[in-house]
Amino acid sequence: MTIALVMAVVIVAFTSLIYLFTSSEMKDQLDQSLQSESTRVTRLVEAKTDWTASGYCEVVGSPACSKVIGSKDAPGDNGKDLPVTDAALGVAAGTHRPFYANTTVNGAGVRMLVTPLSEDRALLTGLPTAPVDTAIARLAIILVGFAVVGVFIAGIGGYLSARHGLRPVRSLTETAERVAATRNAGHRIGVEGTDELGRLAAAMNTMLAELESAQNAQRQLVADASHELRTPLTSLRTNLELLERADLTDTLRADLQAGVRRQMVGMGALVEDLIELARGEEHIAADDVEMQSLLRHCLERAAQNRPGITYRLASPAKAHDDGPEAAEPLCLVSGDAPRLARLINNLLDNAGKFSPPGETVTVTATTHGQEMEITVQDRGPGFAGEELGMVFERFYRSATARGLPGSGLGLAIAKQTVLAHGGTIEAANTGVGAAVTVHLPLAAASTP
Repeated sequence: MTIALVMAVVIVAFTSLIYLFTSSEMKDQLDQSLQSESTRVTRLVEAKTDWTASGYCEVVGSPACSKVIGSKDAPGDNGKDLPVTDAALGVAAGTHRPFYANTTVNGAGVRMLVTPLSEDRALLTGLPTAPVDTAIARLAIILVGFAVVGVFIAGIGGYLSARHGLRPVRSLTETAERVAATRNAGHRIGVEGTDELGRLAAAMNTMLAELESAQNAQRQLVADASHELRTPLTSLRTNLELLERADLTDTLRADLQAGVRRQMVGMGALVEDLIELARGEEHIAADDVEMQSLLRHCLERAAQNRPGITYRLASPAKAHDDGPEAAEPLCLVSGDAPRLARLINNLLDNAGKFSPPGETVTVTATTHGQEMEITVQDRGPGFAGEELGMVFERFYRSATARGLPGSGLGLAIAKQTVLAHGGTIEAANTGVGAAVTVHLPLAAASTP
């Protein structure tokens, strides 16, 4: 509607300018004609030809009328000829400049010019204004009609344009109302064009897609958690019911109590994994984390938890050295230190779980341009070929891992953390075991 209003103002202004310019030009032409007639009559009078000034202006019958007055004449206006005014007498006496004036003769409009003559006289020349007035009135009617039609067309065009332009807004509003009413983020807005409203609709669709993805992930997480918690809860309830029996031997009671403690520890670990998994969509704190120090700390922790496995950190040049070795460059990753530590701990725990006692888990940390590569390699059985595409799925456990402790969430959490930090993760078999490789972007303060 703003465009229509602007167009209406432009049309009115344009027609007004045309009217003012055209009417001014027509009046100027009338004055020029009056000047020419006055000059012609002045020459006849000054030449003292046989010329008699008309005493009455026959406005309709003749194109012009004229009258000679003297400075001693008496002023007056009988309405039937050109009026003698004090100003006209002043022109005859030489005390007033020539001038134009509008007057009425015989009830009709006349444009009068008063010019000086010799011998204290003045010439009054008049031309009827009816033709010019009629033409100006006719022009005004035409321009007003044009303006009305133009404003009407502008209004219709503005309404249609606004209706078409606001279609995405209506669709957006309807979609938002449907989502609010149904709590279903699967609705989408039809995107048309690349203007601001089109971009708004596209942004709304992106937001709805993210919301739908979050809802689906939430539902999946709740379903998976319910499924995974059902079995240990059932087992725990059974053991607790058995412990209530009075006929249990001390040995059996001790075994049941130990089983209950193990199940509670396992359920606690599962709940922690679920909480970590639920944090996947949270904002990542943008702190510079020194990865070499973090890796050494995680290796020490892993060695304490699994004393039968040797953990070592090696750079490419020192891959065969014994004991942890820190790479020389300063490797800073922008992210959340606790979550990055949980990522490394999950990878080390997973590698140690599948490594035979006495074997070594090797961690290699290298930099390539603006990227850091961390590889955790074990000497276990590796991944089955059909499992490589599923190892990062939630609650997935291979056939060889079903007898081992764990929730099946470790690698899923690792992948989620890596993606949240803008990196990538992949799993592969090395021939002597399995390897999981993580790529993370380096912070700007890192040194090559």
